[in-house]
Amino acid sequence: MATYPTEFDNVQALAKRLHYDFKTDRERVEAAYVWIVKNIKYDYHEVYETKPKRIWIRYKSEDEKNQILQDALDERLNYILQVKSTLCYGYSNLFKRLCELMNIPAANINGYTKRGSDAIGTKSSFKNHSWNAVYLDDRWMLVDLTWAAGYSDSRAKSWQPRRNDYYFDTNPQEFISTHLPADSNWQLIQKPISPEDFFDSPIYYPTYFKDRLLLAEKEDGVLEADKRMVKIVFASLPKGKSLFYSFDGSQAATQIERIKLTKDGQYEVFIYHVKPDSRQLTLYSDLRPAIDFKLH
Repeated sequence: MATYPTEFDNVQALAKRLHYDFKTDRERVEAAYVWIVKNIKYDYHEVYETKPKRIWIRYKSEDEKNQILQDALDERLNYILQVKSTLCYGYSNLFKRLCELMNIPAANINGYTKRGSDAIGTKSSFKNHSWNAVYLDDRWMLVDLTWAAGYSDSRAKSWQPRRNDYYFDTNPQEFISTHLPADSNWQLIQKPISPEDFFDSPIYYPTYFKDRLLLAEKEDGVLEADKRMVKIVFASLPKGKSLFYSFDGSQAATQIERIKLTKDGQYEVFIYHVKPDSRQLTLYSDLRPAIDFKLH
């Protein structure tokens, strides 16, 4: 894909090329994912400037209505291919349409994400994100092309491209920690969680799962500071990894010095010098972000 064309006139041409060049559905899906992540940027400023538009259409039958809507969507997708930028709904619609044109079942999933520690302990009243499921190898797999393509830097007020393949075929049990579908059937886990449990939990980064950190069941996303100290209980911690922390998004991380092993095999992590006005605590594993908590 490194030498693949970056310019296509329309979504049909891109799908046709992918279908011809790759021989299995798995390869075609991966190629579509890689092409989009490599070539389409997130429009950081559009999310704040664009207002929803109401579109009126006339039709004589349901088939005609569906065709009009499909033509309108294809026109929008072709525009995305031209300007090479979009929002999350553009990413998910483009990926779904490419899969459909290659006869691979796919779905758009709309739902909720916790975009910052302020959202912990609350409940969002509107859906703020869109991602995909695609059916391969006799199962549905989850893909978030927006998060795979890069991340929003709130300090620089810009989008930073950085490919992250963690969000391609993510384990549903891990995916649910950051993505709550409006339709609970798309959680794809045996015991679906409630919106309350989702918003009460901390914000997890891929490092949390990769390094096998595991919070104790009693812990949630809100921490109470007692005499400028907080205690976090883990069921397990990785061996050979150093833990650090910072407050309120500071890039200056401090190594955690005190970790106590309890009689029942849990780990108590102690963090001192919590400022009275601090509102967020970030834990790092070997200086990679792992968990965000809300301080109260």
